Amino acid sequence: MRKRIVMIVLGFLLFGIGGANAEESGEQKDSLLDMVKKPLRTIFAPIHGEGLVDLVAAPAEVMLSPIIDLGEIVITPGRTHEYIFNINKNISVIDAEDIKQTNPRRVQQMISQKAGVVMSGYFGNAKDNGLDMRGFGETGLLNYLVLIDGRRSNQIDMSGADLSQIDLNSIERIEIMRGANSVLYGDNATGGVINIITKRGGTGDHIEYVQELGSYQYNKEYFSAGGGHDFLDYFFSYAYQDSEGYRLNNAYEANDIFTSFTVKPGDILDIHFSSNYHRDWYGQPGALYPENIRNDGREGSRFPNSKGKTEDYYFTVDPRVFRELGDHEGVLSSFVSYRSRRTNALSVGFGEYETNHHIVSLDFRPKCEINSTFFEDTLENKLVFGTDYFYAKDQVLSGDRTFRKSQLDIIKETFGIYASNNMLVNKRFIINGGIRGEWAEFIFDQFQPAASYDTQSPEEVAFDAGLGYKYNERSQIYANFARSYRYPATDEFFQSAYEYLNWWTGAVTVFPSVLNADLKHQVGNNYEIGIKDNSFGFLNVNASYYLIDNKNEIYYDPITFQNENYHHTVHHGFEFETKADIFEKIDAFFTYTFQKAFFVGGKYAGKHIPMVPQNKISAGIDIKPIDGLDAKFILNHVGARRITSDQVNEVARLKPHVTFDFNVSYETENYRLFGGIKNIFNEEYFSSAAKDWLGNAAFYPAPERTFEFGVGCKF
Repeated sequence: MRKRIVMIVLGFLLFGIGGANAEESGEQKDSLLDMVKKPLRTIFAPIHGEGLVDLVAAPAEVMLSPIIDLGEIVITPGRTHEYIFNINKNISVIDAEDIKQTNPRRVQQMISQKAGVVMSGYFGNAKDNGLDMRGFGETGLLNYLVLIDGRRSNQIDMSGADLSQIDLNSIERIEIMRGANSVLYGDNATGGVINIITKRGGTGDHIEYVQELGSYQYNKEYFSAGGGHDFLDYFFSYAYQDSEGYRLNNAYEANDIFTSFTVKPGDILDIHFSSNYHRDWYGQPGALYPENIRNDGREGSRFPNSKGKTEDYYFTVDPRVFRELGDHEGVLSSFVSYRSRRTNALSVGFGEYETNHHIVSLDFRPKCEINSTFFEDTLENKLVFGTDYFYAKDQVLSGDRTFRKSQLDIIKETFGIYASNNMLVNKRFIINGGIRGEWAEFIFDQFQPAASYDTQSPEEVAFDAGLGYKYNERSQIYANFARSYRYPATDEFFQSAYEYLNWWTGAVTVFPSVLNADLKHQVGNNYEIGIKDNSFGFLNVNASYYLIDNKNEIYYDPITFQNENYHHTVHHGFEFETKADIFEKIDAFFTYTFQKAFFVGGKYAGKHIPMVPQNKISAGIDIKPIDGLDAKFILNHVGARRITSDQVNEVARLKPHVTFDFNVSYETENYRLFGGIKNIFNEEYFSSAAKDWLGNAAFYPAPERTFEFGVGCKF
């Protein structure tokens, strides 16, 4: 029944009134493709013939044009290029120039300066992926989706997205879309979507080399080559970095090779290829208790031999066809990606516990976009529809080295179908709506030490709607509603069987596998109102208020030692960003986030969700006294928050902190010198903290003052 409802609503969104004139049938036996073609024949065949029907009904991925000015054009909110003031969403953009001026060591440091994004971490290096959008706290990394050039990057388990897999120097821009977008992206897109867009060749041929040095024996080398011609656009980069890290056993070493090229055989076709190989080795220093800090200092480690490594490779192909037919523009493509990821982690504490994953995943996302104008351009309509197929197989080998390893295969397979429509009426009113149906299948097939076979098959419908008004060309007020969902991660659903030593009997015993069959998937209703104002050319303001009403939010319960559902939670907050060109050579920015997330009803009624600070501020000033010279001062403040696993709010809060950073660079046509100081005043703070099973708090120290220097050349 749910699938039929989704198909009916999708048909209405796709074909509107024209579909009512399609041939009626007493039996619903048509294939999905036939269901798409019938109303299309009714709409387009009398005008353009059957050829257009077959073109539009074919599987496709959408882009607006092969070459486009990305100044105020964004991709993420609608899975297609769109003017930022023509969408009813809250979005921020970080471009390559912002990255260059700030000179962060990892992408998380850039993203966390934006409103509504909070960073926490456990490693103190690029392997940290503890970002949180809109107050999900300790499960934040499972409630935002990371895309790399539109490719889904989140893992199927609780590890989230590995933000270290693309080097910062290979990033052209980062789009941060706050709020739910399950209609277009499905699972995980509950708190927001982060889309990392890599560099292309551009115009002409060029090469670049960058060398960086810094505190804690930090060293990085980067090389790239690229170019653009009528037939071919290409880009290649190689990066190597290593550092001993702030703490004992905090080293990080990585290699990245990225390749991108686009073949353009004609005006109506281009084919984009990209691939990336990433390999890293890192230490896992673990948390420190207060007595450890007193005895060994903040730089110590309780686990000096715990370590991990990663090998990650992906390849994508994205063919696109462009057609213009009267007042209609159609773009079709069929995005395909393959990814192979191997990880190894060794935890050395009371024993030696090793975990190996080999995850192979496949993405197939045909999509179509139809851009139309009606009534002498008073109505501009953009329709996006398509399907998403995702398959991942995780081969797991884990356990204490003393005993037989647990061996199992985990499969996650999803199929989604969606449509989203965005209308601009009289150049003023923006109306959008969309719907998605998604069906998932989880398989847990364990071979040893005890055989078991379990499955789960959740399904869900998401929808959204919005209304906006442009009171001038570059200013807008808007309101939107979205229903979102998140499926449980594989290790939230399933605990594999394992061997252990029974201290009472002295015998090796098998603990049986456990399927958490009662665990439900999370759903939420998201409400948002906002304003984007650029009435004065020198001042840009972006503000929004949101309310999220969640049912069955998933969390780890430290009392029952298993993943469970909160009955009811509420998240609400205010996000504010502004950027001002104060004088010709001085710019400033300011962001403020207020957020509260709490439990409604149940055993934690009225308590705050852990790891959600109520206040967060980022501010900075950028001074360019002479051509080529740039100096930037940045302040970051994160307020107090309850620590991980403290749902009862009984342990002292993680203290607030304030840091100041300074970056300076001088650039000529071919050369660049740059340097910086992070945490100028040597603030001692903790990036995260957690409550253990005995109720004691353990802390993860953040780096103190760090220095960096680099030189680059480009020809």
